[in-house]
Amino acid sequence: MVVPVEFNAAGHLIIIAYFLHPPVMKAFFGFDAKEVADKRVTPKMFRKICQFDGAFRQLNQGKFSRLADLAYEHDYADPSHFIRVFREFTHRSPGEYLKNMPDV
Repeated sequence: MVVPVEFNAAGHLIIIAYFLHPPVMKAFFGFDAKEVADKRVTPKMFRKICQFDGAFRQLNQGKFSRLADLAYEHDYADPSHFIRVFREFTHRSPGEYLKNMPDV
């Protein structure tokens, strides 16, 4: 069973993950350190994924007033850094994504 965990800053998530006992890590994140290593996900990439995941979830929930605030809240250096990472994962800008996002 995967226990959903929300952290405010993705960097803290990674630090905590390295100190967790493997069964605890598996319960919290759905995978353990060996599975991460087998998939060749580096610690840096894992942090990037977690950082993006937090920002992407908040973007989808509409819990932001400006994209710049969203970027800084999730520890991106600046809004352009967030946009570059967003394009890397989604192949579009946050503005394009929001414009084409279906109304739920």
